[in-house]
Amino acid sequence: MRALRCTLLLLVLTAAPAIAQQTEPTPLERQVWADRRLLDIGWKLARASADLCPDARPAIGLMLRDVRGWAAPDAVREAFGQKRDFAVQAVASNSPAMRAGIAAGDEIVSLEGRDPNTLPAEDNRDWKRLYDVNETIEARLRSSGAVAIARSGEDERRIAGEPACYARFEVIQDSDRAASTGLRVRIGDRWLAGDIADDGLAFLVAHELAHNILKHRLRRELPRRKRPSSRDVEREADRLAPWLMARAGYDPAGAVAFLEKHGPGQDGF
Repeated sequence: MRALRCTLLLLVLTAAPAIAQQTEPTPLERQVWADRRLLDIGWKLARASADLCPDARPAIGLMLRDVRGWAAPDAVREAFGQKRDFAVQAVASNSPAMRAGIAAGDEIVSLEGRDPNTLPAEDNRDWKRLYDVNETIEARLRSSGAVAIARSGEDERRIAGEPACYARFEVIQDSDRAASTGLRVRIGDRWLAGDIADDGLAFLVAHELAHNILKHRLRRELPRRKRPSSRDVEREADRLAPWLMARAGYDPAGAVAFLEKHGPGQDGF
């Protein structure tokens, strides 16, 4: 769940007497950039693929962070400049959360009438509290189609969800892996921080989302004689991914460029 921690930060520019110089991004800033990029691409693909998914659900394109998920919460809180534990990690472009005016860095003071900052935390690196808050949001969206959230200094506002192919998009830290679990899409931060164009990265995310749509995880749990081979499921995901890309407005040619450059070194591609 640590991969879910993200917010929008701006790289700091330090001015020399004559020439402005850009500082090296901090690890937190690099993590933020990777998470925000994945959320934007993932939201577009999930939203455009809703009618293909057997378990499409209302979603608002919002990711939260809880500083208690880190080993040093006070240091992280200071780095982000926030007073409370819970804040907005990232907001997907053109999502219900963005249209409601919610922005990265906003501190959360109420969720469905309860302040998440008052929830007990076992200790530092506590991932379960954020997990429970995400579960609450998803449960309310499933039951009523909307969720009530309040930022610091405001009353709760109800944000209606839009149908999207269900997936939790997570960044894998210090990794060049990509994986799907049936419910999650996990992409290594080295892909997200690299020089891959959005169309190529969209293919990688769409490939993993295709595994979820096609229920490959469940099919791999069938008896051996009925279980598809790894090569077969990877090829199925490869075939569906460009269609998902096109639906979301990405150029399917990005899939060809990605596979030509990175396919030979990736298991299953």
